[in-house]
Amino acid sequence: MTTIKKIKTRKKYIIFSIAYTLILFFVLSLVSSRYMFAYTRKNHTCLPYSFWVIDKSHKQQFKYDDLISFTGRGIMNFQDGVKWVKLVGGLPGDRIEVIPVNGQQRTVMVNYMPKVLNIKAKVIVYRREREPLELEVYERDTRDRLMPVISPQIIPEGKFFVYTKHERSFDSRYWGLVDDSQVIGTAAYLF
Repeated sequence: MTTIKKIKTRKKYIIFSIAYTLILFFVLSLVSSRYMFAYTRKNHTCLPYSFWVIDKSHKQQFKYDDLISFTGRGIMNFQDGVKWVKLVGGLPGDRIEVIPVNGQQRTVMVNYMPKVLNIKAKVIVYRREREPLELEVYERDTRDRLMPVISPQIIPEGKFFVYTKHERSFDSRYWGLVDDSQVIGTAAYLF
C-alpha cells in the first residue's frame, strides 16, 4: 500500500471517528438532560426494587401512589443531597392527623433477627377520593435512636407527603413533607 493510500485511509478513519463521537455525545446529552439512573443503597430497601430510571421532565401534577424521586434536605441521619424514591401519599389540601398510641408493640426483622419496637403514634393522611392512608410511627429506630413524628396539618401548596408500604420505611411520617423544589421527577423501576 502506498503512502498516499495510507494517508487517505487514516483520514477517512479519523473523520468517521470524530463524526461518530459527536453523534454519540449529542444523543447522550439529549438522554441525560431528560433521564437519570439511580440505585438503592444496600440496607436501604423500603421498596422492592434496586435500579431506577428517573424522568426529569415530569415534575408536576402528581397523583396518589406515583413514584417520585427527590433530593433530601434536612433529613436526620442522612447527608443533604441524597436522592430518594418514595410513593406520593398526600397532596396539597390533604389533612394529616397524628393519633398517639400507648403500649402497642410490633416485632420487625432486622438482619434476619426479630426486634420488638414500640409504636408511639399513627399518622393518618385523609386523601381526597381515596381511603385514608394509615401508617404507624415507631418510638425508636432499629439502632435505638429516638424518632420524631410529623405534626398534624393540612398539606400546603407545593408540598407532598411521601411514604412506602414497608413497615420500617423512613419517610414523611418522621421527617415531614417534601417541597416541590426538591422533586427531581417521576421514577420507574428497572428491576
